[in-house]
Amino acid sequence: MPNAVPSAARRHFKAPSRSGDCLLDPPPREWNSIWQANLAGRTNAPSFLATLRTNARIEFLKFALHYTRQYRDVADKQFNADRVILSGHQPDLFHPGVWFKNFVLSRLGQQFSASAVQLIIDNDVYRQASIRIPTGSIAKPLVEQIHFDRIEFPVPFELAKISDHESFRSFAKRSAQSIRPFVDQPLVQQFWPQVLAEYQRVENVGQAIAAARHRTEADLGLSTLELPLSHVCRTEPFWKFAADVIERIDAFIGIYNQCLAEFRLIHKLRSRSHPVPDLEIGQCEFETPFWVWSKSSPVRRRLYVRQSGGEVILHDRHLLEFRIKTGASLAERLQQLDAEGVAIRPRAMMTTMYARIVLSDLFLHGIGGSVYDEVTDEIARQFFRIEPPRFLTLTATIHLPVSSPDVSRADVRCIDNDLRSLVYHPENYFDESNGTVHELIAAKRMWIERVGPDINLSIRHQSIRDINQLLTTKLKSLADQLIQTRRKLNVELEHANILRSREFSFVLFPNALGEELHRLAVEATPG
Repeated sequence: MPNAVPSAARRHFKAPSRSGDCLLDPPPREWNSIWQANLAGRTNAPSFLATLRTNARIEFLKFALHYTRQYRDVADKQFNADRVILSGHQPDLFHPGVWFKNFVLSRLGQQFSASAVQLIIDNDVYRQASIRIPTGSIAKPLVEQIHFDRIEFPVPFELAKISDHESFRSFAKRSAQSIRPFVDQPLVQQFWPQVLAEYQRVENVGQAIAAARHRTEADLGLSTLELPLSHVCRTEPFWKFAADVIERIDAFIGIYNQCLAEFRLIHKLRSRSHPVPDLEIGQCEFETPFWVWSKSSPVRRRLYVRQSGGEVILHDRHLLEFRIKTGASLAERLQQLDAEGVAIRPRAMMTTMYARIVLSDLFLHGIGGSVYDEVTDEIARQFFRIEPPRFLTLTATIHLPVSSPDVSRADVRCIDNDLRSLVYHPENYFDESNGTVHELIAAKRMWIERVGPDINLSIRHQSIRDINQLLTTKLKSLADQLIQTRRKLNVELEHANILRSREFSFVLFPNALGEELHRLAVEATPG
């Protein structure tokens, strides 16, 4: 089994530093009992949520099967809506630690006889169309940014189309050339042609990248489905879920903001924007935990709700405004808005809340997502009157297969300690028999041993300091040598940090990366 790095405390996770190590929280020995407890807990849901959950899963699996079949083969009998394990991430060129979750997802789906589905989080904004690539040499590595597109105007992933087609087409060639000093045959050379082909089919950059990656996973034996969140948000169960929150927004905001305040107090967070900002409360107006945009106004903005006369008004405080007569079905109006090209999408905490308490029995988080779900759990308890199912937190660290300077921060700290010792304990660097310093060392010891109420501490301190300075001047060559060594170590450490980064995209690794992640997932999962 790979070395599992235990977390010191819940919600204070740190990614492992050594290549091949995994963070698995809770530990795998508890996963089966968590799974069984989550299944048993479904019976305690209120009737509205229980009905919503049943209908949502049926539609979710139907949509996921249909979506996945557009680019890879899927057998019906592998998937059912009664037992669902879910994970999710933005459709980008993430690092291997994120990809590791998908391998565990597939393994747990097989072990628990459950449908394993990856949710493509395409309501996030398409802000970065590039990856960092190490280049240069081991002796002098550099990092450069290689673009596959030029983002002229940031829009949600579900609306993202390529602007710079030449950069898109040449990305694999340029990336492979840059990484070649370290990786001779990177995955991007086989992967990117599939992205280009998928883009011709869907004309959406996020979906093209996700489909190409999912097809690669099929070749590696993974058995999962995928579905963009935007598709989930076009289903009747989601409209009913969103309508329930919006219709009870005054109660929801009270719980939401109070849970955030308690979280900040417990974790001693001063910033009111962490882990997420409070929802605003105005005069007869409330901020909802949803985004809104439209095809004619594709800027993602916060959705607000207010009452005016006999109407409920949904708006973004800019261009979009939608009126609903009091008493009319809000869920039906949301469905109508969707048909008109208006997108109502959940924000981060609502995304995982819907995914965890409605769509799935077990959710696999990375480090980032698990942080704020402590708040999500408490909101779900108070607002929906349920005990939310537990989730797993997973990541792995995989370094590029290149050698790097054998140096660490501890080596630099050791030199720092020596330099400090030269200042405060220079006597340790002399032979006691050295007559030129023997008297100085003896005088320092005398001052150190002189204690008592009649001793002038200021004179004592200055005397010791003067002696230290006299001794240190005789160690200048040693100090210069240590300073030179420290500079060399810092340069080597900077180079090592580049080469040992866990943040490089999975497409920069050799083709064997998939097999390595598969092995780690097999060793990590119980049974």
